Amino acid sequence: MLNGKKILIGTPGGVGDIITVSPALRRLKEICPDCKISFLTRDDRKDVIERLPYIDQVLCIKRGRFLGRYRSLPELIRQDIVVFLEWQPQLLLCSWLFRVKERAGIIRKGHFLTNCLTKKVTRDILHDNKYVPENYAVVLSEVLGVPLSGDMTRLDVAEGTEQDKRNALELLKSVGIKPDGKYIAVSPFTGFEPRNWNIKATLDFISKVHEDYCLPVVVLGPQQEKKVADLFTEHNLLGKTTFLELVEIIRNAECLVTPDSGPMHIAGATGTPVVSLFSKDLPLRWAPRHKSYPVYLGYDCSPCDDDKARACPTIKCMNDITVEMVMRKVEQALKEN
Repeated sequence: MLNGKKILIGTPGGVGDIITVSPALRRLKEICPDCKISFLTRDDRKDVIERLPYIDQVLCIKRGRFLGRYRSLPELIRQDIVVFLEWQPQLLLCSWLFRVKERAGIIRKGHFLTNCLTKKVTRDILHDNKYVPENYAVVLSEVLGVPLSGDMTRLDVAEGTEQDKRNALELLKSVGIKPDGKYIAVSPFTGFEPRNWNIKATLDFISKVHEDYCLPVVVLGPQQEKKVADLFTEHNLLGKTTFLELVEIIRNAECLVTPDSGPMHIAGATGTPVVSLFSKDLPLRWAPRHKSYPVYLGYDCSPCDDDKARACPTIKCMNDITVEMVMRKVEQALKEN
């Protein structure tokens, strides 16, 4: 058994990936309560998972800092087991040099450092047709030797402090949302441009919600999208929230409309009804399993990989999603919740 073992789980990508691995980590702690789980991720993503009760320690890769990737090495030396859920050649090499006893991880075919692994993950976690949280559970079961069975549909995200919650209310107040006021949230932007919902459709959606429901639509998004902020309504928080404030604003929304993205998974974790717009990926893999209303056109060219999406001249899988399609799903979400 793993009780008493120190286990380091290496970053599985973005915000959504971190949230979708949470059910497997929670189950691991339930089965082996005396193991110590450390989680390695980028410093700008630590808030996603830092205060979850089953995570004992969050280690950060300092992006843009001198030797930022290697600041976690003192803790790496102390581990009994490391599991890299994405390709991390530098840290894999270090774990081999430090003689960490068990080194499991995603392989890179033909790369000599694959030989540093004691257990190789050959399953394509992100690209087969299995629900991604279940895939993470299967992989961790195999490499750790414990059966992580059970419900993997309950996602977790760190909850904000009382100050974060007050800040979120103040931000909503600053754009005209009263305490306990109802609103719909829309987050049209993602970390991958071909998945973004286009601005015209977003603006038309906001107008339609005002017309049909007399509800304000709060626009959410990352800092880099502030340049288009003036195009949206007065209920505009583009680039103004911290991660934990974003969590609280999504938690309190009547519904969130967003492409397949980190905010979609936040909604899945907070129990907020979510209308998710799928283009290059499958809802079967990624859509939350509760209070989830995906829109997916299912064209023959979908799903596709990132390179094909970048080269696509039409991105019709997203651009053909109409406001009417989205509004039908919003109506369903509001009626059922």
